[in-house]
Amino acid sequence: MAISWSAYHLRLHQRLLREPLLLPPGAQLLLAVSGGQDSMALTALMLDLQRLHHWQLQLWHGNHCWRQESEQQAAALAAWAKSKNLKIQIDSWANPLHTEAAAREWRYSCLEQQAKTEGCQIVLTAHTANDRSETLLLHLARGSHRRGLGSLMAQRQLCPGIQLVRPLLNFSRIPQGFVKHWQSQSGWIPATQINVLAVIESVMRCYQCWSNCIQVPHKEWLQLQKDLALNKKTMENYLISPLKLCRQMIQKYNAKS
Repeated sequence: MAISWSAYHLRLHQRLLREPLLLPPGAQLLLAVSGGQDSMALTALMLDLQRLHHWQLQLWHGNHCWRQESEQQAAALAAWAKSKNLKIQIDSWANPLHTEAAAREWRYSCLEQQAKTEGCQIVLTAHTANDRSETLLLHLARGSHRRGLGSLMAQRQLCPGIQLVRPLLNFSRIPQGFVKHWQSQSGWIPATQINVLAVIESVMRCYQCWSNCIQVPHKEWLQLQKDLALNKKTMENYLISPLKLCRQMIQKYNAKS
């Protein structure tokens, strides 16, 4: 299922050669996948590089049970993984809480347990540089101590004996062209369309951080929600660069001042 060697393959491969302990050859890896663009791009890269590094790779998917279509998404991922002879564990949240903090705690708890069960020394997530920027802004807006501004780390201990690694943390969001090409080669078709509300909420979190930092009036970023809901092109721009739109809105506000 390998696709042509891309700049992203080369970049990740060279990093692993420079940092051999990040993802050691032959390691047992557990990769968290949502079915979205970033996690499937990481899956593509790991599968294509597997022949060079001889990892043992398996997948984990967490169904938060927040959306009606989440069961369909999980079933599609399970069917796709089976077609590629990839082992996948799907966990569903029995008593879901609708907060990001609770969801994050649940996911990492499940990943830790699955890694222990399968003997995986490393858990992978597909966080990118854009996720790191958003996390930094959230911490800054909340008045975090300077230690809290460290944002996401490329590697940390998940629990004794298991490392959490984010191989794409120095990548910006993977272009849709790369993902679409891989989808056509691998047979993966997302089970659902983009969740518009989720995208809006993510942008709003990021933009609110900027607003708090420079004291943009509340009504300015409320207007952004309306713009996002009505403007498909704006949505597409956000998916390419999650901070791009926020910066544009800040510039627009500063120009009016």
